[in-house]
Amino acid sequence: MRAYKSLSDTIKLSMIIVTILSISLVGSLWVIQKYRDVSAQLLKQKDDYIADKRTEIKTEVDRAVAYINHKETITEQQLRDSIKIRVNEANALANSIYNTYHGLKSDSEIQNMIKETLRTLIFNNNRGYFYIYDMSGNNVLLPFSPDLEGKNFWKHKDSKGEYVIQKTVKMIREKGEGFQRWHWYKPGETERMSEKIGFSKYFAPYDWWIGSGEYIEDFQAEVQKEALEWITKIRFGQDGYIFVYHFDGTTQAHFLKEIIGKNPLKDT
Repeated sequence: MRAYKSLSDTIKLSMIIVTILSISLVGSLWVIQKYRDVSAQLLKQKDDYIADKRTEIKTEVDRAVAYINHKETITEQQLRDSIKIRVNEANALANSIYNTYHGLKSDSEIQNMIKETLRTLIFNNNRGYFYIYDMSGNNVLLPFSPDLEGKNFWKHKDSKGEYVIQKTVKMIREKGEGFQRWHWYKPGETERMSEKIGFSKYFAPYDWWIGSGEYIEDFQAEVQKEALEWITKIRFGQDGYIFVYHFDGTTQAHFLKEIIGKNPLKDT
């Protein structure tokens, strides 16, 4: 009887142990599976977050590049429009002076009034000015080189061998106004001519033409500066920003303004 009871207890104990082990095993497997599920979910959330951030960054970079490309595309048209507006204003001002004083003052006095009025009109960050030539190629007004006023430029060639004045006079005779491209020395420079685009318009009272121009590289630099300033201000997400570097490593745009213009490749 005792042996039976002992066997019965042993079986019960064994069953209890097996049950506990089974529950523990099932519980462990459940915990492991849940851990794997949670880990997989966290990994997916991480991957989704990274993918979203990559998309967001790419979108912002593409937007910045598109803006720069757009600015580059419209640069020359903006330049042409601004020059034409200025020359039309100068021509209108010259006509106003002529109409006001014609018959009251001598031609030489009126001409001098027109010259000195236009001489003072400087624009585009002190790069823009008006010049006047007559239809024979004599310079009437050249604010940054007054020593050349009165000289004849009919046979003058630019660095590309173009007879700039002759071409402009021909255009004025045919159309009355228009754009020209040529190469000329920047104020203060004597070694290198830079490409310039200008607009000229006929001034009938004195058989003159009034014009103005802009060095393309200077205007491009100004547009580039505007684009980089815009990029520097871009923020997205919690701490996103756009940076621009030159191929030589010089920082062109960055939210840390103190490093703009510096080259980490050379400064470290």
